Amino acid sequence: AAELRILRDGLDHHLARFRGDPAAARKLLATGDKKLDPKRDPAELAAYATICGMILNLDEAVTKE
Repeated sequence: AAELRILRDGLDHHLARFRGDPAAARKLLATGDKKLDPKRDPAELAAYATICGMILNLDEAVTKE
């Protein structure tokens, strides 16, 4: 569906962005108490975190009608 395509395109965009700027990925992931797993790709984690933030900021996630 179109919604999934939008999410996938956004993930691809942010993944490319964070792969091109690893310092930005590390900065985003430095927030919080959890230590990063060194086996995980920081760019991928940062891209997913950005997409999750986008979903949680949608009106549909905030309000119930």
